[in-house]
Amino acid sequence: MNIYKKTLEETLRNKQLRLEGKHIAIPFPFPRFSEYFPGIMKRRYYIVTASSKVGKSKITDFLFVINPFMFAKYSKTNIKPRIKYFTLEMSKEDKIKEIRSFLLFYLHGITMSPDYVDSIYTGQILDDRTERIIKSDEFLQWFEEFEEVVEYIDYTKNPYGIYKHIREHAHTVGQYFDKTGKLMDMSVVLRADDKGFRMTPEYKVELEEFNKNIGHYKALDEDIYNIIVIDHARLLSLEKDYDDRKNIENFSSSYLMAMRDRWDFIPVMVQQAASQESVENMKANRLRPTPDGLGISKNTQQDADTLIGLFAPSRHNILSWERYDTSKLADSHRELSILLNRRGNSVTTQLYFNGASNFFKELPKVSEMNEVLYSKIQKHEVSSKDLWT
Repeated sequence: MNIYKKTLEETLRNKQLRLEGKHIAIPFPFPRFSEYFPGIMKRRYYIVTASSKVGKSKITDFLFVINPFMFAKYSKTNIKPRIKYFTLEMSKEDKIKEIRSFLLFYLHGITMSPDYVDSIYTGQILDDRTERIIKSDEFLQWFEEFEEVVEYIDYTKNPYGIYKHIREHAHTVGQYFDKTGKLMDMSVVLRADDKGFRMTPEYKVELEEFNKNIGHYKALDEDIYNIIVIDHARLLSLEKDYDDRKNIENFSSSYLMAMRDRWDFIPVMVQQAASQESVENMKANRLRPTPDGLGISKNTQQDADTLIGLFAPSRHNILSWERYDTSKLADSHRELSILLNRRGNSVTTQLYFNGASNFFKELPKVSEMNEVLYSKIQKHEVSSKDLWT
């Protein structure tokens, strides 16, 4: 099949899916933002960036973990997200505790950070009501469903190890076809995935021949969206003789792009922005994250389809931002931007942010803001249940 026929087939298939009422993207739960940005799509590579302690991991978790799960759970959709999350900074238990704090806010309006739920602080012991909630059948059932969709992996930081884990997964959820469209013998690649298998010279030749003849890969279930999250780039262990910069660049171009291009997976990498808080940047109003401001390695932007930035104006003592009163919003305000989009326009929106609960929501238009709304935001009295229903 030539390239044009393949693209035509995809276009017609997408049209048919939409006519049948099916989805071909997972929208972000921000209505105005989603008018200009479709959300999570197959065969797209996303980088999420922000300055230190602004919330780049939290926005990543919200957009690429919580949002896909909630969209599939509460919306009528054909999409089945499957998320493999390489948590290089925190244990998988700590990640689950953060999701629990999200659910407390989403279902019950309770703002309580994981450490408060765990009674860590002096003079703060978990109250009986919250204990009943987190022990309830509702919570237990929700997390059973969540853990069927989301797998946290905290035992490897090695770039090739991450790639190998995903490659083995790809071989169980899809098939290869040769250049004539004939199904290939999957046992050839499955042998390489067998941890007890020793690669012989003869097998190396067989595998090389197999790879040379691959025409395309096809998922067994095309409604499954495989999202691969890496949080975050700087914590990858070093390979070969690479320094941090080369290590991240090789991981991005050799491994994450392969996940996208070979298997139509959706890689998401968290990468810290370099500090832009200099006096010169403040004077020139260049405090937002930018593609050229990616920390350690700026070259990863050349690999990604979309670069997403998060910005906290209040961290710079800015009293007004995009006509919102940031002196009242304080640290409950974040700006979300598409900094780079190879298939569309850039777009920006302003968000309410509840850090303790790992929760974000698009702020009302600035023309709709009033003292009552500002007061509710300060108290975290924000409606949470209209995002996915």
